[in-house]
Amino acid sequence: MCLIIDANFISITLSPNPPDAAKPLHAALVGGRARGVYGGQLAQEYAALTKSIGLIAQLDRAGRLRKVSGKKVDEETRRVYAEGNCVSNDAHIIALARVADVRLLCSSDKKLHTDFKNPKLLKPAGRVYQNQSHAHLIQTHCKQFKKPK
Repeated sequence: MCLIIDANFISITLSPNPPDAAKPLHAALVGGRARGVYGGQLAQEYAALTKSIGLIAQLDRAGRLRKVSGKKVDEETRRVYAEGNCVSNDAHIIALARVADVRLLCSSDKKLHTDFKNPKLLKPAGRVYQNQSHAHLIQTHCKQFKKPK
């Protein structure tokens, strides 16, 4: 797996006509050139997105999104909170990154960006995709996935 898509970014990414900021991400995910991971609280946040839940399930079945053990993510989330280094309220995203060993986040949450790039929370520190100019991050972090023929 190569990326995490925050709940604030998944709806625009999976939109039938995504905004320019999400087009490279949409193309990579739907086209099979990237694989996302979700679990724990993020899985609950995805489930609450009624407009996107059908496509999330479809991508999960196709292996383009993978759900990881909620129990493992929840246990790691408690450790992240106990460390006291988060400035955001998204310790569950840091925990998911640790559990799944993912270092690319797609999000528009500035405080979460700070946490994801903090080497005290993630080693190595993560990178953040926010718009089209960050498409190279998808290529770098998802290079193990080949383009479909």
